[in-house]
Amino acid sequence: MVSPVGGGLLAKLARSQVLPVRTDAAGGFEVGALVSGSYELQVRHPGYAERAVPVKVAAGETREVTLRLERGAAVTGRVLDRATGLGVPGAVVVDATDIPTVGTLGLAQIAESDVGATMRKAKEAAWTTAAETPLRAAFATQGAATSVAGEDGSYRLEHLPEGARQLVCVHRDHLSATRALTLTAGQPARADFALGSGGEIEGTVRGPGGAPIAGVMVQATAPGLGRRTAQTTDDGTYAIRGLAPGTYMVMVQGIPKQETARPTQIMHTVSVKEAGTTHLDFGDAPTGTALVGTISVAGGLPKKVLALLKADGGLPTAKAFLGTKVKYAESDGSFRFDDVAPGSYVLMIPPTYRKTLTVSSGQKEVRLDLRLPQRYVSGVVFRADGSLAEGAAVTAVRMDERDDPILRRRRAKATTDALGRFTLRPLDTTGYEIEATLSGEGPGKGVARQGVSLARADQTGLELRLAVTGTIHAKVVDPNGRPASGVTLIAVGADGRRYSTDKMDMLGSTGTQLDDLPAGLYTVWALSGTYAFDRRTGGPTVTVELGLSPGGSLEVRAIGPAGATVKDGRLELRLADGTAPPSTSMDAVFKNTRTGADGTLTRKRLKAGSYQGTVRTADGREGAFTATIRDGETTKVTVTLAAR
Repeated sequence: MVSPVGGGLLAKLARSQVLPVRTDAAGGFEVGALVSGSYELQVRHPGYAERAVPVKVAAGETREVTLRLERGAAVTGRVLDRATGLGVPGAVVVDATDIPTVGTLGLAQIAESDVGATMRKAKEAAWTTAAETPLRAAFATQGAATSVAGEDGSYRLEHLPEGARQLVCVHRDHLSATRALTLTAGQPARADFALGSGGEIEGTVRGPGGAPIAGVMVQATAPGLGRRTAQTTDDGTYAIRGLAPGTYMVMVQGIPKQETARPTQIMHTVSVKEAGTTHLDFGDAPTGTALVGTISVAGGLPKKVLALLKADGGLPTAKAFLGTKVKYAESDGSFRFDDVAPGSYVLMIPPTYRKTLTVSSGQKEVRLDLRLPQRYVSGVVFRADGSLAEGAAVTAVRMDERDDPILRRRRAKATTDALGRFTLRPLDTTGYEIEATLSGEGPGKGVARQGVSLARADQTGLELRLAVTGTIHAKVVDPNGRPASGVTLIAVGADGRRYSTDKMDMLGSTGTQLDDLPAGLYTVWALSGTYAFDRRTGGPTVTVELGLSPGGSLEVRAIGPAGATVKDGRLELRLADGTAPPSTSMDAVFKNTRTGADGTLTRKRLKAGSYQGTVRTADGREGAFTATIRDGETTKVTVTLAAR
């Protein structure tokens, strides 16, 4: 029983499951149907200190437990920034009186030490009450009462025992502070904290050649002052804040095993002053080019995000998306990319702007000031019956990106109003395909598409009339005649438009059917990661049957007129009728399409038959060949490249 408190809340914690039970007027309680094992009884009641005791229960045993509660107290207050006088949201206030390791470093130092330990798990997580901060959780495991300051810095600690208590307040960007006070049950107590900003260590972690290293931990440790850590961002930068004045050993932890990605030095000793910033870099100085510039647009400067990708022939390569550099323009429109290696690049700005540029070896800085065009397209969407189409989704995608499985995600979007009207902006000075879609038009969607050019002026008064779409069903079997799994279906229309079940495609369907296809004739491809492709011709609404085959491989070796191997030759392969086999978006990213250092390139899972191929290099050399592929065999071809 709980004496003499009635109506209290009793919680039973068993194997991570909490079962609440209310005490009766006499303070009694009963918990039945327990399996044998260890439990913890926790009692909480307003005005009393929380109490918890361990209990073991054997099979068939009835245990009687009596708990005596001590009168509790509550503490309220605010956590303020000493310099500004403003509240510090997310600061953690802890009753650290009974933490067993108090004598080792002191209360504030324990808290700062825990910051480093928990940040390894939480990385750069915000210190908010909604997230139940990792620091708060660390103290809770030691049985300490904790509270997280709200937006105005206010906090409240409840269920504290009477007597002398010591509170510690910590925040990852400030120095810690402690308060000693004596609590009396039923008497309000207040404890405010003023946190100093402390010192800061910031810098960049780089590998050989100046390449930034992301995702590693940088730890600052000082005897008697504890430790704090920070994780490097995508550009290798870090910042450790809230440091007490002193001498710190700063170390990089969790560095990659590859020697090419390791900084040349991983440990430094620095001095930190109150409210001062110490700059400390690890590794080699950057050797690449800095790309700097500004963005401006008519009618104001919206917040812009910039993506810098490696280019090939004016378009970013699919693999370049794995190494994209992303920046946000500053409030004045300025931006900066550091450590840009020589080569061709595409600078992309949502929704559809694109700028090509070249960085040459030895350039220290490339300046690029951009004034973005503000072209727009407006018009009206009609249903198939001629009525106005409200709620239709309208998009604009660049013509030169329309059939790329990844690039066509870049699109401007709008929704028609009650009168079917729409406006798409801002758009670039190029050609676009405008597409309108609306569900509920017959058995499928209503779709309309039209190409427009914005090279000279805006496009207004566009009229789009929806047409009902259909479905292509496919039956695909493997070489043994069994239903094939892991197959991607791609349908290409007479206008070159591509539809796919590829889940990374914006126009992807699912399973073994292609939905929402306009009326017409299509070439349907079945692609597999195990077997060679197959293709058939059909149109909505039909069922096509496709059979995968073992397929063969093609090994191409590119050489110059003198017989030297040619590196980075790009292979373009077509069937005998001139059709290029399509690729899935994953193939576009991971499939090798260029000759290596030995001049060779291998393509696998090709359907048996005749092929025409061309190998081209960026400096204008090219060579053509024909090859015959047979199931289960590797066909080897040597092609000589010459200047065009």
